[in-house]
Amino acid sequence: MVLNLSARQVCSWSVAVALTAACTQTVGERFNHTYVDRIVIGKTTIREALTNLGQPFQKTITPPKGETWVYVFKTATVTPTIASIFNVYAANTSRSSKQLTITFTEGVVSGCSLVTSDSPTAGYLSSSGGTNVMTTCGNRTTQ
Repeated sequence: MVLNLSARQVCSWSVAVALTAACTQTVGERFNHTYVDRIVIGKTTIREALTNLGQPFQKTITPPKGETWVYVFKTATVTPTIASIFNVYAANTSRSSKQLTITFTEGVVSGCSLVTSDSPTAGYLSSSGGTNVMTTCGNRTTQ
C-alpha cells in the first residue's frame, strides 16, 4: 500500500503526534515506603532509617535534641488529547505523591507519618476523583 501524502499532511500529522506526547515531571527520589510498617516508635534508630530509606529529601533540626526527616516522591503526567490540536485545552493528567515524615528525638524515632495520594483527572477540567491515605507509622511502641 502506497500513501500519497502532501507535505502539509505530513506536517499536520507530525504536529499531532508531537502534541499528544506525554510529559512527566518528578520531584524527590523513590523511597521504600513499605519500610513504614517496620518503624517502631521509641526503638527504630536514625541509622536504621538511613540504612533502609537512604538520605531524606529534607532534614530539619528541632531543638533541643531532635531532627525531622522528610522523604518525598511526587510525579505528575500530562497527556494532551486530540482536542489540543484544535486549540481546545483538554488533557488527561495523573498525579501521585508519597511523603514520609519521621521525627527523631535523641537519635530514636518519636513520631512518623506517611501520606499517599493518587489523583487521576480526565478530559476538559474534569476530575474523576482520587485517593488520599494517611498512615501513622510506628503504632507499635516499646514498653
